[in-house]
Amino acid sequence: HMLTPQYDDGDLFSPRTAPVVDKSAFIVGATVHVNHRQLGGRLAGTLKKVNRLRCVIDFGARGVLTVPMDLIEV
Repeated sequence: HMLTPQYDDGDLFSPRTAPVVDKSAFIVGATVHVNHRQLGGRLAGTLKKVNRLRCVIDFGARGVLTVPMDLIEV
């Protein structure tokens, strides 16, 4: 007869989901803020492009950087 497992394998075999970030909030050309110690705290920049997991942001004199979405405040 079949043995039933004593544990619940729950989400063990389900596909990995992307981080929950509202992509519709990111509008190209909008001014966004990035809070990170490498940028010296909270820095404002212009959103240039939205990729799958990261956004391209122009910080003017600091240059153009690719920043993960979870660090961006709209």
